Amino acid sequence: DGNGRDANPGDPGDWVAADECGAGEPAEPSSWHGTNVTGVIGAWTDNGADIAGVNHGSRLLMARALGKCGGFTSDLVDAMRWAAGLRVPGVPDNPNPARVINLSFGGESPCARLEQDAIDEVSARGAVVIVAAGNEADDVARYSPGNCNNVVTVVATTRSGGRAGYTNTGIGVDISAPGGDFADPVLSTGNSGTMTPAADEILFVAGTSFAAAHV
Repeated sequence: DGNGRDANPGDPGDWVAADECGAGEPAEPSSWHGTNVTGVIGAWTDNGADIAGVNHGSRLLMARALGKCGGFTSDLVDAMRWAAGLRVPGVPDNPNPARVINLSFGGESPCARLEQDAIDEVSARGAVVIVAAGNEADDVARYSPGNCNNVVTVVATTRSGGRAGYTNTGIGVDISAPGGDFADPVLSTGNSGTMTPAADEILFVAGTSFAAAHV
């Protein structure tokens, strides 16, 4: 949210104006991607409303490290380490270390040494790192963090169990799970705000992010 690290995990929105993230880049509304992923995992049930998450009894720990125009690998690494209960300079220790860390993001690059070191650290601490394979219909070996070691790399199936046409694949894949496709997407939680948060809503989503959330 532009004011450094703090204890507020609330998402102010990641909307961008045209050219804000680079020359020629279009304007985009806020994605609420974290809200979509979280709903698949833990949306409350037995409340007569909307949907139920696949593990609606779980406790969820938020570490928001991305925003407008993406973010820095160093912040993602510190978020992982903090979530697992490791010391991050300048940040209070996490008293409730995560047992599972979801990384529903990625990009075309080798697994950076900084990423791999952090994944190895949190794995040694006992946390399982679940990552999305990516949505480029390509070899997952080209996309980080799905190409890192000591992670569970997840590809997407359709709701009926076939391979989703967009999913990355390859020998680096560990497991598949429902990510939906654009003909038969996954239902999850979202927000109606185009910039800042507004009303809660339920919407259809598709991608390996949501396959990872199912795992």
